[in-house]
Amino acid sequence: MFERALPKGMRKREPSIQPWIECGLEEWRVRRVLEFLCEAFDWKKSAGLQLRPDDRLWQIYRYYYPSRRHPDELEIQILDRLLHDEFGGAEDRIDWSKDLTLADLVRWSEVSPRGPTTR
Repeated sequence: MFERALPKGMRKREPSIQPWIECGLEEWRVRRVLEFLCEAFDWKKSAGLQLRPDDRLWQIYRYYYPSRRHPDELEIQILDRLLHDEFGGAEDRIDWSKDLTLADLVRWSEVSPRGPTTR
């Protein structure tokens, strides 16, 4: 199975849930969104806790795909599907702006009335 490494600057970080909790985010939602990020980007599940709330999704994407000429954005499409399947319907659109942080994704999940599920 193919597994990517995190972007270079993120690889040396200590895994921690603490920065997320300090932002006031629910731990189970953080862990679920991080799990989806790992699935979408083909990272080891353990790599998720090396991500931080203020990491920007598109900066991560551009690390792997620096050219903007032929973007397919497959990872973003996978992430969108996973998040919507878990937390929201078609009417609950995510604003995929260039400034979107990982904390923004967790906050988006908070508007969902759904609780944790297992896949």
